[in-house]
Amino acid sequence: MQQRPFVFSGLFAAFFAVVMVLMLATLPGPPGGAEVWLMRGTLAVLGALAVVATEALWRVRPWAWRASAALALAHTVAALGWGLATLGWSGLVSACIYLFLSSFVVVPILANLYQRTAAPPHLAGRRRVYAPPRPAASWTP
Repeated sequence: MQQRPFVFSGLFAAFFAVVMVLMLATLPGPPGGAEVWLMRGTLAVLGALAVVATEALWRVRPWAWRASAALALAHTVAALGWGLATLGWSGLVSACIYLFLSSFVVVPILANLYQRTAAPPHLAGRRRVYAPPRPAASWTP
């Protein structure tokens, strides 16, 4: 039985890949500056990870959650690094606010992907609420 593709998550990753490619194509600045080359490299890596995550989500690969988590982690590192590098501590604060707001979209997507692909079999497809362990049944003859 073939699983349904992760349509919303796949479209979200594809949109992110398109945005990274457009930013890479329209990046202003002198072509020889080290900062520009570092920014182009970051955008290229994020775009490539977004393409891999899109493919994994659309074709329902077993590693779709890991690809999406790698994209989210790389995006977080890039946002924090560039916030700190460009504006100093105030840029780091701005990057943290941006990441906090974007987590309202990214975290539910990752949680859904984890439930559908990477969760252990006894947790897959259902939400588990913590309950204290039951005592072992005692048997006396």
